[in-house]
Amino acid sequence: MASISHQASSDERAHWSFARLLDWHLTRGTRPTGDADTPGRQWTNKELASHLGNDERTIRNWRTGRNVPPEIVSIERELFGDNPGYAAWRAELREAHQVARVSETAQDGAGASKPASIIALPYPSLGSLFKGRDAFLKDLHASLSRGSGRTAIVGSALYGLGGIGKTRAAVEYAFAHQHDYTALLFVIAETPEALRHNLATLVDPLVLDLPEQQVTKEDVRLKAVLDWLKAHPGWFLILDNLDTEAALEEAEKLLSTLTSGRVLITSRLANFAGHFDPLELDVLGVEDAVAFLMERTDRRRHKMPDDAATARQLAIDLGGLALALEQAGAYVAKLGISFSRYRELWRDNWDKVVGWSDERITKYPRAVAVTWQTSVNQLTPAGRRLLERLAWLAPEPIPNFLLEVPVPDVAVDDLADALANLADYSLARRNPDKREFSVHRLVQDVTRRGLVEQERRRSLIEALAWVDAAFVGDPEDVRTWPRLDPLTPHARVIVEHVTAVSTYRSTWNTFASESRLQKLASFSTKDIWFSSLSGLPVKIAYSRRAGSGAVPSTPVEVFFSNYTNVGGVLYPFQISKSYNGTPWATITISSVSFNTGLTDSSFQVQ
Repeated sequence: MASISHQASSDERAHWSFARLLDWHLTRGTRPTGDADTPGRQWTNKELASHLGNDERTIRNWRTGRNVPPEIVSIERELFGDNPGYAAWRAELREAHQVARVSETAQDGAGASKPASIIALPYPSLGSLFKGRDAFLKDLHASLSRGSGRTAIVGSALYGLGGIGKTRAAVEYAFAHQHDYTALLFVIAETPEALRHNLATLVDPLVLDLPEQQVTKEDVRLKAVLDWLKAHPGWFLILDNLDTEAALEEAEKLLSTLTSGRVLITSRLANFAGHFDPLELDVLGVEDAVAFLMERTDRRRHKMPDDAATARQLAIDLGGLALALEQAGAYVAKLGISFSRYRELWRDNWDKVVGWSDERITKYPRAVAVTWQTSVNQLTPAGRRLLERLAWLAPEPIPNFLLEVPVPDVAVDDLADALANLADYSLARRNPDKREFSVHRLVQDVTRRGLVEQERRRSLIEALAWVDAAFVGDPEDVRTWPRLDPLTPHARVIVEHVTAVSTYRSTWNTFASESRLQKLASFSTKDIWFSSLSGLPVKIAYSRRAGSGAVPSTPVEVFFSNYTNVGGVLYPFQISKSYNGTPWATITISSVSFNTGLTDSSFQVQ
């Protein structure tokens, strides 16, 4: 493209296309901190793509006029921010974008310049109650904006654990971008039959209002809808709850003939065909969950001075799961109770609380207690056995190396395959970078409570033996700590589960006499302090609990000082130790010798 003057007048720019105007702003370096008189630092395609969550090719296509962005608000935010000095330029760019979108729509229907003329979504926007998803919606927008949609549909797959908020995120995205589409359509698609039936109902008067609404044959009605989608580009279709392989295959077959539209599927499945761009939705962060609970119940809960702190603990109890948060908020508001009272009910009357559901209020058809049953029913036997054992572990991340340890005295399962089976249905979340995985605390809770007594005892004892077998060495040997640390919370929780039930205590007493778990569970997670100047460790703090020979829950601190260089290695020549803040012992080292054959006892935490 030819060079464009940084000082082009408004009269000149009035005749420019959107692409030329966008290129001019990027070339002159229009930025929120600048002004209309002074050019700034030039934008590169890579930089703008990074800010918008797109790729460089998309930005290049916008600048050369090959494609038009589906929306302009995010671009305005990056170029102009809230700077009032850019008001005229903002209006100028927005008008050029509208003209470009109208032109593109007239040519091939790839976009819309006014709110969708057909909006058939299942419920209204949450408005300010929709929290903590800004970054995700930005990623989703980038995913749905890829390609032109002229020769094939653009498809994205929003997946994650049941109850995590996939449907709500899809609907809120649709409302936020209604200016980008000619129609917003929604179809529940839990089974192949439901997908075909519900897609066919789009002929009805309140949606597409097609002549075939008078026809009783479903195939005729379905064909009419598919024909409408082919003839009216620019639509956005949500296919909700494609939670079985059969439903997903049916969706892919129906959509394979469509063009010039955007499709978003929501699913608990994690594997999709290549033309669907998968995006995983995670739980809400604690701060967003607290803000939701406070606002959701503001006018109807029984307010207490410690509401914020109690809401935080409740958010942690519920693991940031959107469904559980909404049902908690609805329950508190319905009964006019406090957060503290709800936590008491959750603890003492669990079956009633998690079994409560009112779709009219929560906009969700299932209670927490049953929301994962569809996924569990599809697991392999090995996957189900693994889930039952993992239910007894802590909600903290679980190290991958545990899967390499066979469960003692149990028929061999391929535990890596079993975990993959759980992940396929979003019942487990893997973190390859950290070599760990996790199961949501409510999935664990519901799984445990759903076991009959024989299954409870079997799975708990298996989990107990499994974690014990995974730890090789002495928990008081500092060399084992890298392996001990990720196992410690799980060891402690399993021991608490076993010792909490009187009928299991004899099993634990027999097991503990030969087990390392008793020592492992006696240690808290250790905190290590490093010097900001040298980077060397200066203090380790941990606690000793009952059963390890020390006073119950005694805090222990070990201090390292007087580091001296010996043979190129820095050694702490003074080590001191205290129990419960009281100095216990100090060791001063006078010299260090190499290759002296240190015994294992040299590495004990005494």
